[in-house]
Amino acid sequence: MKKIFVLLLFFQILYNMNPRDSLFFKTQQKISEEVSRVYKAGDYNKSIELCLKFLNNYPENEYSLMHLAYSYQHLKKYKKAENIYLDVIKMYPGNHLAKYNLANVYTIQINEAVRENNFNMAYSILKKAEYYLPENPYFYMKDAELNFEDENYEEACKLIKTSWEKDPRGLDEKLKTDLWKLHKLGACYKRMDKSFLSEWKKFVSGLLKKSPNNNELMILLANIYFYNDEEPVKRNNLRNKAMNNYLSGVGERPPVEVSFPLKGRWIIISGFFQHLLDTHNGYDGYCLDFSKIDDKKNRIWKGNGKENDDYLSYGEKIYSAYDGVVERASDKTEDNAVGKINFNSTNSVTIKHNIEGRTVFTVYVHLKKGSLKVKAGDSVKKGEEIGLVGNSGISYAPHLHFGVYDENRVSLPFKFTLNNPDNTLTRIEPKKDMIINN
Repeated sequence: MKKIFVLLLFFQILYNMNPRDSLFFKTQQKISEEVSRVYKAGDYNKSIELCLKFLNNYPENEYSLMHLAYSYQHLKKYKKAENIYLDVIKMYPGNHLAKYNLANVYTIQINEAVRENNFNMAYSILKKAEYYLPENPYFYMKDAELNFEDENYEEACKLIKTSWEKDPRGLDEKLKTDLWKLHKLGACYKRMDKSFLSEWKKFVSGLLKKSPNNNELMILLANIYFYNDEEPVKRNNLRNKAMNNYLSGVGERPPVEVSFPLKGRWIIISGFFQHLLDTHNGYDGYCLDFSKIDDKKNRIWKGNGKENDDYLSYGEKIYSAYDGVVERASDKTEDNAVGKINFNSTNSVTIKHNIEGRTVFTVYVHLKKGSLKVKAGDSVKKGEEIGLVGNSGISYAPHLHFGVYDENRVSLPFKFTLNNPDNTLTRIEPKKDMIINN
């Protein structure tokens, strides 16, 4: 009886089958092969022609619609591609490739608008992207960056948080790749009224509770305490815990030897791992601060020390500590008045080196505005001038902040080499209050 039922069902299907369906499959196969061939050959106009021909009879065919959109996208006819992707998403909500490609179309248009300084157009496309692709965190972040440029910091903060929350990945995975978003969030909060820093602190503290051993979050929370001028012991402990965690996982890191980056008579005013000194602890523990002193009374300034020009360090030349390539260089920030600091930006140079097979970076901070002699991408030799000592960033008075970092941007112990008149080298293990003549 069961066999008879199956046979009857089979014949019923044959009887009801529309010959047009058979034609559909044959036609689709033929068109698909031809579309694929011309598409791979880069003949997008022919691909469009074939897809439109097939869609005249089968207007909702997913394959042809997608290839039609691909072809328009390659020809930079983004509006047509956008409309087709939207139709596909509406008809086939599970088509993630259509959503991905639509995101690419919007991204291209946004970037083009930004390059042309057409920010109204960029905003318009962003809002459309957020509407049609509400689950995509990228567009909220892009929107945040544009708001940041327009100094709409409160709106930028909201968008960064939305981008973070829309990202479906786990916290640890997000922290590995998108920690920069939290730093961008901080950049927004720092430019707003100081009361807003409590929101940033609350947000980061909440993340740290979920991932209590995350070194980057510890450093970030310590920085927030620093900006708020609170919890000096707690922030010091957070920094050093992060550093100890890091060191326990990387093994021995022998000191690097680099050339002293200044000429004249200098004193180390801040040494390695200065207690409760934020810029010399944690990941930045192996850093030094230098001030130039006179030959008679070891004074660091002349006059009353109330102006940058009073300081012997101000405007002194800085030299590359080793052969390398400039990775970053900036000198647009104004120098601070003596006794004032700037949390938002500084002037600095970062140079990448290969020292005895190790990738390391030397960092020179608080440079004078407009004093750079190098730019990103430049090759430099040891002893080549790179800029002048200034008083920018987190600096109360003119001095040079110098550090050596590993490939993970964690500071390394280092020694200085000085050239003697007989072409021999003197090696120095730097310590606080040490005077160096070079």
